[in-house]
Amino acid sequence: MDLGETRREATGERILPMINVAFLLLILVVMMTELAPSAPFEVAAPLAETSDRAGGDLTLFVAADGTLSFDGRVGEANVLAAIADEFAAACPESPCVDAPLLTLHADQALPGAAFAALLSRLGSAGVTEVELVTALP
Repeated sequence: MDLGETRREATGERILPMINVAFLLLILVVMMTELAPSAPFEVAAPLAETSDRAGGDLTLFVAADGTLSFDGRVGEANVLAAIADEFAAACPESPCVDAPLLTLHADQALPGAAFAALLSRLGSAGVTEVELVTALP
């Protein structure tokens, strides 16, 4: 009769490396995910033949009444000053080779004249390229 020690297999130790890998992958996904800014007010994208969910470096929201919102700031003077600061920081030299792209979420009810005037003011603030987000009809 042999009463020596019997070796027990540890089942918890074999699964521990898999749990570690799962948590590392989860951390990697969280770190690599880029969250899009949420709209401060309801914006209905203009309708077009193709849908474009542009993803530029900076995001500007324009309500139907012309209210502007950018990076937590609301109001035309605050927004245009903040955009001018962003573009001045990104492009200290003129002409700018690597200017940031401005993504524009404009409401479809915004009058065309107001939209054209906004584009002119954005150009004065240093914006060189704008992408308009559109939706399918």
